[in-house]
Amino acid sequence: MLLQFIPINQNERFRRALQNATMQAGGSRLTDIVISERWFWTPVGNGFSFHVQGAGVANK
Repeated sequence: MLLQFIPINQNERFRRALQNATMQAGGSRLTDIVISERWFWTPVGNGFSFHVQGAGVANK
């Protein structure tokens, strides 16, 4: 978060979450993807929770 207002690194967070979800699903790609994101503020800084869920599909 830049200046406590402008979101930055959104693409990088999404890319990491998608890679982790794909590895955990045991496939090479995901289908039926559901994305959820939560931002929260604490006295020591901002927090972000970004989750990607989906069904893993392997190549034939």
